[in-house]
Amino acid sequence: MVSGDHFVCNSCEYQWRTRKDVGEPSVCPHCKSNHIKNESEKSRREQEDFRKEEERRKEQKLKEYNQKLSKLKGDNRLLYYLVSWRWILLTVGVVTTTLGIFGWGLIILSIIGFVKDILLKLDLESPIQILIPHPDSQIVARVGVKLESGYTYFVDEKGDVSRTTSNNMKQTVAKVGIKREVGYHYFVNDDGNIARRRG
Repeated sequence: MVSGDHFVCNSCEYQWRTRKDVGEPSVCPHCKSNHIKNESEKSRREQEDFRKEEERRKEQKLKEYNQKLSKLKGDNRLLYYLVSWRWILLTVGVVTTTLGIFGWGLIILSIIGFVKDILLKLDLESPIQILIPHPDSQIVARVGVKLESGYTYFVDEKGDVSRTTSNNMKQTVAKVGIKREVGYHYFVNDDGNIARRRG
């Protein structure tokens, strides 16, 4: 108990606040009933529970963000580095704007990194994937799967195009049955085709 705690009597509903740090009162000063409760302590517990819940949510969001970042590194390494180095690109870009187009180019790249970072945190679909192609990728099978928002598309172990939802339910979208070669990373590109690149 701390000075100024708010007490309520369950018997007569009388309310009062303590003035000194002298311990909790044992009876109500109005009706002398011992059925009293410390509303301030209850409020402190609720605030502590709320703080712990907020910390848990932040940790969960950070974990989900890191998972998305790891997935982005496998899907589009260039975009991954733009997100990771966005502050460095912006700082160097601002410092070197006096050199002309080089500085402005760095600033534009940092803006792309910031936008993608925000989209990852808000769990939104990114139009930037269309703007930046996968480097050194080649199409293996022209499938033309229509990509719907809210799904993650990938090439499964059978060489088919599958997708998962937020609750990790797998669903086969197109049976292709491509044969994988060692040393390549296979993925579904922005046009819904199966592509690969070394890595």
